Amino acid sequence: MSSSNVILYDLPSKQGTAWSLNPWKSTRHTHAFPTGQAADTSLPARMILNYKGIPYTTQWVEYPDLAPTLASLGLPPNPRDGPGYFADYSSPAIRYADGRHAMDSWPIAHELEKQYPAPSLHLDDGIVAQVRDLTAVFAAPLRAHMIPRVPLLLPARSAAYFHETREAAFGKALEDVAREAGEANWEQARPPAEAMGDLLRRHGGPFFLGTTGE
Repeated sequence: MSSSNVILYDLPSKQGTAWSLNPWKSTRHTHAFPTGQAADTSLPARMILNYKGIPYTTQWVEYPDLAPTLASLGLPPNPRDGPGYFADYSSPAIRYADGRHAMDSWPIAHELEKQYPAPSLHLDDGIVAQVRDLTAVFAAPLRAHMIPRVPLLLPARSAAYFHETREAAFGKALEDVAREAGEANWEQARPPAEAMGDLLRRHGGPFFLGTTGE
């Protein structure tokens, strides 16, 4: 299958580079906001494309342009009653080599694994879902440390959009959210971090599956 037409739709930083965790990791943090709403993260999909050596191009889409851009591709919006709902359209999104489009990192990960099985992502190994879920639990108490800093990374239009939408989600200014950051947050993050360390040691490391990442 030719990969030359694979396109990753990603959110740009103010330098025009990748920064968002979701397109890199291809999982969604469903505990990032007080109501369980998901944060936009993009690192996983990009990591999978790079790991598998799949040629692709990046189309940068700023936050205010996500909905009109992805809707124009024929993608349906996120279900409003679905887990981790935050916005109708979110990053990452992808155009596969066969011309189909998809959104949401976990389904994208499974489809890329199906189309390009080597090297394997080992998605059928339960430890993958465990690490995914522990990452979300770990990130949740640290939101006050992370979320208010995101606009510093973004172009002006995206920064303004991020402020408006996240302040609506939190019900307070991001400056007020930042004031909630403290040592107590790190203590709350300790149990999932320790559980992830236990998983890493289960097979002796240095990877979660042992001595090889493949």
